[in-house]
Amino acid sequence: MEDRVEDFNIKLDQMIGRMFSVNEILSKQSRDYGSCGVKLHTSDIHMLEVIGKNSDANTTEIAKIMNTTKSTVSKVTKKLELKGLIKKYKFLDNKKEIYFKLTDLGTKAFNGHYEFHSIRTKAFDKEFNDYTIEQKEFVLNFLKRYTEELEQYME
Repeated sequence: MEDRVEDFNIKLDQMIGRMFSVNEILSKQSRDYGSCGVKLHTSDIHMLEVIGKNSDANTTEIAKIMNTTKSTVSKVTKKLELKGLIKKYKFLDNKKEIYFKLTDLGTKAFNGHYEFHSIRTKAFDKEFNDYTIEQKEFVLNFLKRYTEELEQYME
């Protein structure tokens, strides 16, 4: 019995390691979402998504939502602005804060990102539709607990 548990733990670590490796590779690839002629990395499109979903978002709010630093937000928003995907603006009554909104091109990429996920996840969603509520809750609980375990190693 102990061998089976150890074997399971080894296979589990291998599969999760593989999942992380694939995710890392995907995060380094760029893709043209929405056929707008602009290639974006995962971090770029996800920041664009946060800006698109949160009107009047400033650097601090974006950093909080994305669980990242304001410095990272500044770096990525500058890149998105140079690509013509977002615009900076200020309110008349608050000249200090800088806010962001999508341009037409940014909106096209934003919508393309959702279409990309919709197409890519249909088969995956179909698989999960066959799961019972209990099975789905088990998967979510497992991922939550595994993430909490990994967070203990963060500095």
